[in-house]
Amino acid sequence: MGGPGAAAVDASREAVRRQGGLNMARLAAAFGSSHSVMLAAELQDWLRGFRQSDLRMKYYDREGGPRSYDDVLAAAPPNIGKLIADEAITGRFTKCRKQ
Repeated sequence: MGGPGAAAVDASREAVRRQGGLNMARLAAAFGSSHSVMLAAELQDWLRGFRQSDLRMKYYDREGGPRSYDDVLAAAPPNIGKLIADEAITGRFTKCRKQ
């Protein structure tokens, strides 16, 4: 197996092993989350922009079958109106900015 450069890769692996093999775990933990867009967005994006993009997104059920936006809305909890009211969204936005 191997080929040009294989010895260098093996040497790098050995160096990581000697250091305790923790470098890869540290690097993996350094990356952001799936919500980084939400944290970088402005309040108007939260209030209006994401509502527009929600209409364009693809949705799937728990078994992986495609669902429409209307299907998702139909399955929403009864208190969804309170959760997506401008005041509630503004409160969550403000809380994220403080942290």
